Amino acid sequence: VWLEPTKLIVKQVRPEIGDYDDVADREYLKDTKLLPNQEHLQEKIMELHRRH
Repeated sequence: VWLEPTKLIVKQVRPEIGDYDDVADREYLKDTKLLPNQEHLQEKIMELHRRH
Protein backbone atom coordinates (compact mmCIF):
# COMPACT_ATOMS: atom_id res chain seq x y z
CA VAL A 1 0.00 0.00 0.00
CA TRP A 2 2.84 2.43 0.75
CA LEU A 3 4.00 2.00 -2.84
CA GLU A 4 0.95 3.74 -4.29
CA PRO A 5 2.22 7.26 -3.38
CA THR A 6 5.66 6.24 -4.66
CA LYS A 7 4.17 5.32 -8.04
CA LEU A 8 2.66 8.80 -8.25
CA ILE A 9 6.10 10.25 -7.58
CA VAL A 10 7.56 8.16 -10.39
CA LYS A 11 4.99 9.75 -12.71
CA GLN A 12 6.51 13.10 -11.72
CA VAL A 13 10.08 11.89 -12.26
CA ARG A 14 9.74 10.99 -15.95
CA PRO A 15 8.67 14.48 -17.15
CA GLU A 16 11.34 16.11 -14.98
CA ILE A 17 14.23 13.74 -15.70
CA GLY A 18 13.15 11.61 -18.67
CA ASP A 19 13.37 7.88 -19.11
CA TYR A 20 15.54 5.86 -16.76
CA ASP A 21 19.20 5.67 -17.77
CA ASP A 22 21.34 2.82 -16.39
CA VAL A 23 24.48 4.89 -16.92
CA ALA A 24 23.19 7.98 -15.10
CA ASP A 25 24.66 8.93 -11.76
CA ARG A 26 22.72 7.38 -8.89
CA GLU A 27 22.55 10.84 -7.32
CA TYR A 28 20.22 12.22 -10.01
CA LEU A 29 17.26 12.57 -7.63
CA LYS A 30 19.19 14.70 -5.15
CA ASP A 31 18.78 17.76 -7.36
CA THR A 32 15.06 17.18 -7.91
CA LYS A 33 13.00 17.48 -4.75
CA LEU A 34 9.70 15.69 -5.15
CA LEU A 35 8.67 15.44 -1.50
CA PRO A 36 9.97 16.27 1.96
CA ASN A 37 12.50 13.78 3.31
CA GLN A 38 12.64 11.97 -0.02
CA GLU A 39 16.11 10.59 0.71
CA HIS A 40 14.39 7.78 2.63
CA LEU A 41 12.58 6.68 -0.52
CA GLN A 42 15.14 7.53 -3.22
CA GLU A 43 16.24 3.95 -3.85
CA LYS A 44 12.64 2.77 -4.26
CA ILE A 45 11.78 5.74 -6.49
CA MET A 46 14.78 4.95 -8.73
CA GLU A 47 13.78 1.28 -8.90
CA LEU A 48 10.21 2.13 -9.89
CA HIS A 49 11.48 4.73 -12.40
CA ARG A 50 13.65 2.03 -13.98
CA ARG A 51 10.79 -0.49 -14.22
CA HIS A 52 8.03 1.85 -15.42
